[in-house]
Amino acid sequence: MLLDKIKQLHQDCKGMSERDQDFLGFPPNLAGIETVQSHILQGKWSALHFSARYGVNQTLGIRIFPHIPDKEWPVYRLWPQGEFCAANMRVFLLDNLVGYLNEFRDECQKYYDNFDRVSELILPTFKLFGGGEEDIEELKHVVFNKENWPVEGPKLDASRLAKYREFSLRKDPCYGNNYLWKLLDKLIKDQHYMPEPATGDLGIYEPRIKYLIAWRASYMLNRELKYYGIQLGHGLIMPHGYDLDSEDPDYYPDSGRVNRFVLKDFARNFWDNERTAERPKELESYPECFALKRMGEREVDGLDGTTLLEAAAELDEKYNQPIRAWNCLVSAGFWAGGASRDAGDLKKLQDVIIRAAIFLCEKHGWLEAREVLRHNHDIMHSA
Repeated sequence: MLLDKIKQLHQDCKGMSERDQDFLGFPPNLAGIETVQSHILQGKWSALHFSARYGVNQTLGIRIFPHIPDKEWPVYRLWPQGEFCAANMRVFLLDNLVGYLNEFRDECQKYYDNFDRVSELILPTFKLFGGGEEDIEELKHVVFNKENWPVEGPKLDASRLAKYREFSLRKDPCYGNNYLWKLLDKLIKDQHYMPEPATGDLGIYEPRIKYLIAWRASYMLNRELKYYGIQLGHGLIMPHGYDLDSEDPDYYPDSGRVNRFVLKDFARNFWDNERTAERPKELESYPECFALKRMGEREVDGLDGTTLLEAAAELDEKYNQPIRAWNCLVSAGFWAGGASRDAGDLKKLQDVIIRAAIFLCEKHGWLEAREVLRHNHDIMHSA
């Protein structure tokens, strides 16, 4: 089982120095269990947090996609300034090791000269999350070649953005990432460009892509009074709490920090009373879209996820849409975590939502996801 493998990973990495932890991007334990509890209460129960630190409020884990094998679950890091999601451990390490060496350039040669030891540090994570010796060799050739390093900074100019793009596509050349960058090119080039609804297997990039398109749809309605209901609706039914940028596309790559007010803007614009005749009927009838109608009618702090909890049950029982029901529960946890409420009441509400997710997993045979949710449920109540 996955949880047993995580325990073995902690054992294999026992004794790793703090400097090596910084280099790899995670400590090999759950030393900051209070941090994990906090993140679960805030709605991040749909990830298995296998690494945490005291003092910095940072966790590393994998996001649960209950309907696919756990070896394919993407790596996910959460910290106060934002979040980062990578398709797998190889992509995460490429990004994190380059980021570390970009900041501490004087250590590049030291780690390169001792790469056999670096390989020993990395191998336990590859055993767990997939990957082999060829991936470790790729890390060596990409990470320690400064020509591959992107230049970081806010609002990248054209040359710096091109460099980041090259690095991003090299570390993850999948269809979804290529789709994302082609979309960004068009959004940045033309502020009046309105994309068609996204199609195809976008993988972990689906929420980011559909949020960007919905962001532009909101912009077009607010600034040019043009309504694109399908694009807004597709943004609304993504699992809230992950992969939403809060800046213009030309600030990309943003930290990925979620902005509740952007989501509220999507909902308000989708349900614009002056656009009733144009509103896509097939999306208007989606239980999760109807539940989110209140987002356009109430203050953000008044939203606690209960309407989404009800919508999730309807999606599964009436419409036989378990994946959308899962996404709806993830969104419910996100809004519950952001609501202004007593800590005890928050725990009770997240308890109800997590139990609903566990029931959904049991019903549809998503056993690995069920075990992780039970684990998170126990951690939440261990305080």
